[in-house]
Amino acid sequence: MGLPERRHFYLQEAIEKLEITELELQYYLSHGYMKACVYITGKEVGGKRAPLFYADGTPFEAEGCFHIDPSSCREIFSTGFVYEKNFHYHESRDVRISVPDDQPGIMLQKNMMVITKWDLESFIARHKLNGEEKKPSNQAGRPSAMLEVLAEYDRRVKSKAVRKYKTHEAFALHKWAQLNIKDKPVPDANTIRGWLSEPKDKSANAA
Repeated sequence: MGLPERRHFYLQEAIEKLEITELELQYYLSHGYMKACVYITGKEVGGKRAPLFYADGTPFEAEGCFHIDPSSCREIFSTGFVYEKNFHYHESRDVRISVPDDQPGIMLQKNMMVITKWDLESFIARHKLNGEEKKPSNQAGRPSAMLEVLAEYDRRVKSKAVRKYKTHEAFALHKWAQLNIKDKPVPDANTIRGWLSEPKDKSANAA
């Protein structure tokens, strides 16, 4: 029986997988080129529950990876820690948890930071780090179908037919592309998910 699949990696593991330096990784995380997470649990620790709540006031009693902002990454790398009160789930920005205003924030440190498998793979796909050089736009080759995929995603958003989690939506869009786009290479689900997390004005570079 094989080892369990990894769903997130620690920073040193990401450095080794990407074959980059620690300072390069810090730059990418601090400037938003790659997303960092912290693994948060709302379960009781030492008989005391972490003071975290969903937006509707329900106590957060689960666990999972939550994205932190690039500014928080910079603060951690420069001072060693940062206090945070608000977090959003790595699968969907709609799922948020926070610490009440009358409670101190949660101290985050470098050893708490992780990078999810999805975020690492989408970074690799966007920057062509899988051993294949990106062809210049003036060379022969079929253009990517990403523009059509993003257009379909926008249509679903406007018709309120989009799925709650970006991972699920990426797989659905990949299947849609396989069925509807025959004249261009179809991006894989990991690549699509990476683009769904990008600022909208970057979609012009998807071709």
